Amino acid sequence: QPASAQCQAAACQNEWTSGDTIALPGRLQSTLGLDVRRTGIETQSVTDLHHRLATEADIPAIRDLMARAIAVNQQGFLTPAQIALSISVMGLDTQIIADRTYFVILRGESVVGCGGWSARATLYGGDASIVARDPAPLDPATDAARVRAMYTDPACVRQGIGRMILDLCEGAARKAGFRRTEMMATLSGEPLYRACGYLPIEHVELPPVDGVSVPLIRMAKALG
Repeated sequence: QPASAQCQAAACQNEWTSGDTIALPGRLQSTLGLDVRRTGIETQSVTDLHHRLATEADIPAIRDLMARAIAVNQQGFLTPAQIALSISVMGLDTQIIADRTYFVILRGESVVGCGGWSARATLYGGDASIVARDPAPLDPATDAARVRAMYTDPACVRQGIGRMILDLCEGAARKAGFRRTEMMATLSGEPLYRACGYLPIEHVELPPVDGVSVPLIRMAKALG
């Protein structure tokens, strides 16, 4: 059963009605290859959620969730052209799955959220990303662990999934000896990260492609 059929929209700012199509521009839906639908379902709570480390078998479900999250969750923060370009900037870095530092959040057997941390230098970007990645190991004594690729199913936002992922990542990084975490945040993610203690280091504007650029925010947090 699709994750979107198990998530409660009444907990979100937008109410979900069974069969309603999300109002994405046609060109963007075509670019993403998506037929995203909002689905009405019963109330769910954070107590229905559980987690585990992601494996290679989860990659198709993770990539599907990421595509839907990028397309929907950034509406109101980015233009349609910026959202389309985000596909080439964001995405899954399978190295962190191989490192077993990437989590999936599940409701039943369905992936409703994902995110991880890394002890490698790459700050953001997926396997097919236009941004360069650096797999060099970090030094916990001097470097900040990376929080990477956090996404929530559009039908399940504002249900505590993002905080759950951050808690898992920070706890694992702390256990590995890191005293700080750092991330490259999207504009849509910034409110959550600020609420969880992250502060901006710098605002970044990616080099434009066909006149379009995506704004990001580098943020960090000291681990207590």
